[in-house]
Amino acid sequence: MSINYQFGDVDAHGALIRAQAASLEAEHQAIVHDVLAAGDFWGGAGSVACQECDRARCAGCR
Repeated sequence: MSINYQFGDVDAHGALIRAQAASLEAEHQAIVHDVLAAGDFWGGAGSVACQECDRARCAGCR
């Protein structure tokens, strides 16, 4: 069984993946913003609680 890929199919799939990546990045930035805002509320971004939350939520981001 062979699979025949056409450029248009591959290009469209690539565009979909790029759009999904942009959406995920926007969601990630919104989460980081919320974490930092919570950190400010609970004692600043340098607080131990904020740093622990950042490590727990964004361990794979770095």
